[in-house]
Amino acid sequence: MRHLIWFELKKTLSVRKLIVLSAAIVVLCRAIFVFIQFQADYEYIKEVQNQYAGAVTDGAVAESVARYEELLEIDKNVGLSHQQEEEFLSLETPVWLNRCDEVRKERLAEYGITPSTILIGDTISYGFMENFISRFFPLIICFIISFLIGPVFTTEYENKMDGLLLATKNGKRKVIISKLFASFIITILAHIVIIMVFMIQTIAAYGIGDLDASFVFTAGDPFTYITSPFDYTVLQYVIVMLAVSLLGCIGYCVFALFISSKCKHSAVSSMICMAIAFVPFLTYLTVGNEQAPITNILRFMYSQIISVRTLCSTYCTVSIGNFEIQSVYLSLLLLCVLSVGFTVLTYRTFRSHQVEN
Repeated sequence: MRHLIWFELKKTLSVRKLIVLSAAIVVLCRAIFVFIQFQADYEYIKEVQNQYAGAVTDGAVAESVARYEELLEIDKNVGLSHQQEEEFLSLETPVWLNRCDEVRKERLAEYGITPSTILIGDTISYGFMENFISRFFPLIICFIISFLIGPVFTTEYENKMDGLLLATKNGKRKVIISKLFASFIITILAHIVIIMVFMIQTIAAYGIGDLDASFVFTAGDPFTYITSPFDYTVLQYVIVMLAVSLLGCIGYCVFALFISSKCKHSAVSSMICMAIAFVPFLTYLTVGNEQAPITNILRFMYSQIISVRTLCSTYCTVSIGNFEIQSVYLSLLLLCVLSVGFTVLTYRTFRSHQVEN
């Protein structure tokens, strides 16, 4: 079995493909990193985060808010001097940070949730990672899976090798299983390589950062996670983000294998897989409304699970009888069930299909 898996790996991912894809991943990740850098002054953001590190209800933030209110009262009564006006304007950032915490608690209180106080810290590196995984990674990984995994079975149909494989001693079971395992290995390696290439850039540029800070500040806009029911630290969220994203990739890989077992042409198989990934993802970006009915449906699609953000960004539940379950848990449950189901169907489809003469 080990030799069969290695054979399938070499057949699916040739040396030439490996070199081209590796180079493309490095160039693309670098371009995306630079693109994200140009969207904001991250050095200033990092400076602010370090300046007001800690809970937003005490320490430097609390002192700044108190001073802001004091100056506001002075302004109402006698007006501010030029120096006081400059100080007043400089205090808007900590006041805004404090307001983020207040809004988060107010909104989640409507759902009976009492979140922890937001902790500020240097989250720049992880903000880059969150941004990359939520906006760009699904497109890259889904293209690679569609391109490499989509033709796994259709190639055998096109080359008229399906009949020969099924007639061999190992064709009815071991060859199919080896194809599945090889596909999973390629998907996992692609996930790890892409994430590592991007992560190395972010850490090299901005350092490790504060792993105990609230994950709310990993997004470009803190209000992205202002209604998230989760109280993750940055470290916890990075682990969850990578794990959920990997599960989504494996689920999409299984789906691609199923489509491959059903199609007779590699191009058709790859195009169907890309459509299933790209259309929902681009639709979600177009709609951009977290509360829209179509948005709640799109949360269950492969690309949205891979992006993770849509699962954790807001409190969203689905009613099943008298029970309510958060969409993130239902999405992952359906992902696991469908993955097992598609794996079985893929195995049976290729093993029992009628070979064309």
